[in-house]
Amino acid sequence: MIIIKYYTSFYNIYTPINDNIVIFNTLTRNLISLEKDLYEKIFISNEKSNNILVDEKNELYKLDFLIKDKQIEKKRMKYVLQKNKYTKDLFSVFISLTERCNFECTYCYQDINNKKEFSYLTKEKWKILYKYLTNTIEKNNVSSMAIVLFGGEPLLNYEIIPLIIDDLRNLEKNKKLKVYIQLITNGSLLTKERIIYLNKRIDGIQVTIDGNKKSHDKLRLLNDTGSFDIVFNNFVLLTKYFEGEITLRMNINENNINNAKEFLKYLKKEKINKKISSLSFSPIFSSQKEIRRYGHERKINLELESKIANLYLQAAKFGFKIDKEFVGGPCSVSLDLSFAVDENLNIYSCPGTFYEVKEGYIDENSNLKINNSKWYENISYEPECIENCNYAPICYGGCRWMGGNNKKGVCKKAYLDKNIQTLIKAYVISNYPLEV
Repeated sequence: MIIIKYYTSFYNIYTPINDNIVIFNTLTRNLISLEKDLYEKIFISNEKSNNILVDEKNELYKLDFLIKDKQIEKKRMKYVLQKNKYTKDLFSVFISLTERCNFECTYCYQDINNKKEFSYLTKEKWKILYKYLTNTIEKNNVSSMAIVLFGGEPLLNYEIIPLIIDDLRNLEKNKKLKVYIQLITNGSLLTKERIIYLNKRIDGIQVTIDGNKKSHDKLRLLNDTGSFDIVFNNFVLLTKYFEGEITLRMNINENNINNAKEFLKYLKKEKINKKISSLSFSPIFSSQKEIRRYGHERKINLELESKIANLYLQAAKFGFKIDKEFVGGPCSVSLDLSFAVDENLNIYSCPGTFYEVKEGYIDENSNLKINNSKWYENISYEPECIENCNYAPICYGGCRWMGGNNKKGVCKKAYLDKNIQTLIKAYVISNYPLEV
């Protein structure tokens, strides 16, 4: 028998859960659970016991948890990341339906735009954008497209939404294409009639509720008063009449994280948690003006992020569905077929730079015109840190918008070192039959 020398993958992350060790590979994103005894025999004693558990090792090799050549794996990582940058399989676009918003959130990041008169995506502008989308799909033989409708508050321009949906669904009829449509809304303008219309026409809706009434009303103001009652009532309607993916987002700081936990308990008690497809907890981060003033993100800290990671674990134990929140990249800024477009058809690499750094536009003939070198810099940029970081495939240097003047991402290594096992545990508890 030929004994093959295996090495453990540099990109393996090991998380103990009861008597099992869950292994997540950041390069392939494969995940497996092994009994602790088997894990120790293969991964701890690997150098000394190449002649035992051959079949098991061969299977782990097929799944890339074991490798034969360390240098090849590093080269493969770079190849995979570069390939994903220029893939034509997925085309993703954030579309702002209006820059206007009816809320006055205390932490709104879009504070560069101080206009008193607001623009909306018109039918004429949509026709130009739609033709560009159609041409790009045909030119690149795109197989899937992800569209996010947002703003401002997109439901302030509700009249155009049926046209957009019909046109996008028409693409699926004529081509071998799957279109995923998500609406991001503050929830205040949802009605039973609108939800019933959107049901089965779009794939997902995200609503933000920042914890219980006490904390939400301090952060998300509507007409100079709290908005919790109207938003929560509409959210309950959403869970009753919308059959697609429902995402509940909470923006978190030190002042509302405990209230967020209480809100999760309430949702569980009312059995609303079973209707929610995913949770998204985000630390409240700096606004555009703050990042411009200080040169980088400065509000987020490791202590708060660790509390948020534990909030995911708590939510998993409450029975909420948790996604792979430990996978944060590569960011769409790095992707060739990904961008955000505003109501006037200006183009941005990232929604974070809306109305701040225009990188191009779609002209009246539906051609994409890039007039800012930052567009190409964002796509071609390769962080130095990826050489020796096992988080490179799921981080790729961190968020470059938050990096501000540094023109580099905000490094997430310290955060992931401290919290990735917690986040993996939350995901596993939520999605697999392992009890903790």
